[in-house]
Amino acid sequence: PASLSALPYFDEPWSSWAHFVAANAILDTAFTVMVEACVNGKVEVLRHRLRKMLTEERYHFLHGRSWLRSGIEKGPLDEAWKQAIEWFGPPDGDTAGLHKEGKLSMGPAELKARLEERVETKAPAIKADWNGWDPIRRRTRPGAVDDLTFGMLRGLEEKRFAPATTEKQA
Repeated sequence: PASLSALPYFDEPWSSWAHFVAANAILDTAFTVMVEACVNGKVEVLRHRLRKMLTEERYHFLHGRSWLRSGIEKGPLDEAWKQAIEWFGPPDGDTAGLHKEGKLSMGPAELKARLEERVETKAPAIKADWNGWDPIRRRTRPGAVDDLTFGMLRGLEEKRFAPATTEKQA
């Protein structure tokens, strides 16, 4: 699990509905906004291969936004915003460079603005410590997905709860 490039939001199991809604509304939409930047950039293979993903993500977005509108706790929401902004990268980082080269249609500031536009709310005032930012894992703090969550991601944990199968009779 330590080698996964996951956001800190996924390091521990979520303890509330608000954590799920914040991940669904903010983080999933942040990923979609980055996919948009790829689709609208100049890298031909990304333009074609990722376009369908945007269509599928529409349903995730509608689900997350509707629950976000119903209101959730501030803590999980602010944390999701912080991690989305960190995931986009520092103002002078690789995302900004790819935008400058035309490979992405948006840089970090534009990605944040697009995310705010999509979820129809402004991000809280966030001060990222870019000195500790890991450009590979796209996060500012150490950590890793916990073993239980990792097992669920791989489908191992669900197998424990699946009904036992009986052998086919001849």
